[in-house]
This record gives sequence, C-alpha cells and structure tokens, in this order.
Amino acid sequence: GFIWIGTNNGLNRYDPKKASFRHYKQQPDQPGSIASNQVKDICEDNEGFIWVGAARTLDRLDPATGMFRHFAPPARMDNDETLFVERLIFFDNDIFLSVWGDGVYRFNRTQHSFKPVTIAHKIIRSKNWVNSFYIDKKKNLLATDGVLLKYNGSQNAFNFVDIDDNQILSLSYTAVAETDGNNYVMATAGNGFYIYNSALQYTGRKILDQDT
Repeated sequence: GFIWIGTNNGLNRYDPKKASFRHYKQQPDQPGSIASNQVKDICEDNEGFIWVGAARTLDRLDPATGMFRHFAPPARMDNDETLFVERLIFFDNDIFLSVWGDGVYRFNRTQHSFKPVTIAHKIIRSKNWVNSFYIDKKKNLLATDGVLLKYNGSQNAFNFVDIDDNQILSLSYTAVAETDGNNYVMATAGNGFYIYNSALQYTGRKILDQDT
C-alpha cells in the first residue's frame, strides 16, 4: 500500500515498492486539485478514498483518478481564513472532523452534510474543538481537548470521562492510545505520559516526562 504524508506544501503519496513519491498541490485553475497546500490531517475510509483536512475545507481524494472533491463546512467557517480542519477520523461510516476554533462536525458521506457535534463536559475551556481522536478496541470513539472525552452516538455528543478527580485540574490531556488490558496511555501538555486504567477509573503513575 501507499503511505500518505501531509505537509505545509501539499499532500504526498509514497510508494514503498517503487521508492517514489507523487505530489498533490493546489492548482487554482484546476477544480479537481487539492483545495489547500496546508494539510493538517489525513484519514482513509472503507472505500479507499483519502480524506484531507486543510484550510477551511474537507477534501476527498479518489486515488484511482487523482481527483479531489471539496466539501465546504458551515458558512461561519468559510469567512475565516484562520480556521483549519485540524483532525480527522473515519468512524461509524462517517467522517468526524475537528475544526480549530469552530468545533467538531460529523460529515455524512452519502448526504454530503455536516452536523455539529456537542462537546459536553464540566471543565470550562475557551476552545471548542478537540486535538486528537482515537478508536479503542471496543470501538469507542475517544477524543481529548485537555480532558478525556467519549462519543455518545444517540446524543451526538462527546461527554466528559472523569478519569481522576485529584489530577484533572492540573493535567491537560492532548492524546490517548490503548495498550494492554484496560490500560490507556495519556499524553499531557508539558507533563509527560500517564497510565489510565479504565476498569479502576483511575490515572496512575507517570511513565515518561518531558525531559526523557
């Protein structure tokens, strides 16, 4: 298979068998080119399409044709050049995207429609977006925005997961990944990595700090 690489100068496709690159860059006179050279995130769906998050757009690349199709999020986003589609993930047959400063959306690939996703938790923060997505072995969609969040499909909302009342105010979680058993590795902003045990509902020992 190919390796897809997002950069500030377009999208790159690397073919390990041929040790060669193909570059996709914005061509203003070609509607089928990528909408922006500033690629923030990439994901692949179950049909083999490559989805690209960039400045103000969600792009879908058909690898067979090399053509991009552009999907415009809500109008309030189109008027701000500083807003980016920062994170993408394919989940429950849709594309979830986090837009810097503008929230989280669920994109229906059939209807080509964007639906806002609620971020509901008891910690008040100034931003309204998430900085990471993750699907665990139980097919739960998790996210972080300083705290740990879990998606509830019936509510179309990310709800707060209380992993440690004693530390939640001092640790800002930036990413999560599952390891063995009920353990998750929690990355923090400037305070290293911690182990979270979902069975015990507790964040335990620090396993790596920023100086290691």
